[in-house]
Amino acid sequence: MQLTGDEYAEVMTLYSTYNHSSDTGDPAHFAACFTEDGAMKINGKEVRAGRANHESFKRDEQAGRRGRHRRHWCGSIELRKVAEATIHGRCYLRVFESSPGEEPKLSVAGVYEDVVVRVKDGWRFQVRDLAFDFQR
Repeated sequence: MQLTGDEYAEVMTLYSTYNHSSDTGDPAHFAACFTEDGAMKINGKEVRAGRANHESFKRDEQAGRRGRHRRHWCGSIELRKVAEATIHGRCYLRVFESSPGEEPKLSVAGVYEDVVVRVKDGWRFQVRDLAFDFQR
């Protein structure tokens, strides 16, 4: 199945929204990137599911940064439409962290395997499965 140009743009916007809302620590916006029951996995094991849990995670994670910056970068994003309302996504992840005025340092590298589905309010992550290459 072929993605339309609109589908491609909408899903790429989802990826960007996820990264920006994660970096700015906007818990509600971050959680809204997932379906109502959407799951985050690490190496195939579910670590949290449901928007309320994603929102709580982001709130706690942001508080733990103590003013440090975090910048997500996803590259080589591959999108394959596998059903009318389902897209398989895969991308490389790099996360950089720093205190204000410091040179950012690589803190995380890995690969996301995603299931993205179309729901009534747009495309959302149903599953994000992260496999770490490196984590500081």
